[in-house]
Amino acid sequence: MIQKTERALKVAEEELMRLQLEATTKAKQLTEVHGAWLPPWLVTHSAQYLEVVSGHWNEHGKPAMDIFLQKASEKSAHAKKWAEPHIETAKLKLVPVKEKLAVLKKNAEPYVEKASAKSVEVYEASRDAITPHFVKFKEVSDPYFQEAKKISKPYIDQVAEVTKPHVEKVRSTLKPYTK
Repeated sequence: MIQKTERALKVAEEELMRLQLEATTKAKQLTEVHGAWLPPWLVTHSAQYLEVVSGHWNEHGKPAMDIFLQKASEKSAHAKKWAEPHIETAKLKLVPVKEKLAVLKKNAEPYVEKASAKSVEVYEASRDAITPHFVKFKEVSDPYFQEAKKISKPYIDQVAEVTKPHVEKVRSTLKPYTK
């Protein structure tokens, strides 16, 4: 039993060594292919640029970023400390209000539904009762409206013609204020 386990362990170690060798070979090939994509002068310039940028970052950017993050965490802690009593007050006052509103909504819902149904009934009944009277009124009054329209049309046209220049003057005067 122990020999089988030792043999299995030895086989697994050999397999691991083979896979590691294969992985390093593939990585080396990939690096060579990647290097072949770029011309040598570009690789040199990019390496120099990367070196300059990383030096500049370490000298200027990283300290500034560290200071910024430190100040931000201080401000965050200060804001959290300042807001804590207000948050507690809000929790203590808002939670009971929310609960009371939920109870109110639950208790008022049947009454609201009943009032809504009754208002629809009243609207439909009043509409059904008034519609015939309204139609009759319209039929009776329409000839009078037409006659009044015929008689007053020349006078309305005359008033419109007389007041047109004055209306234009008022419009042009008020134009800057209407925009």
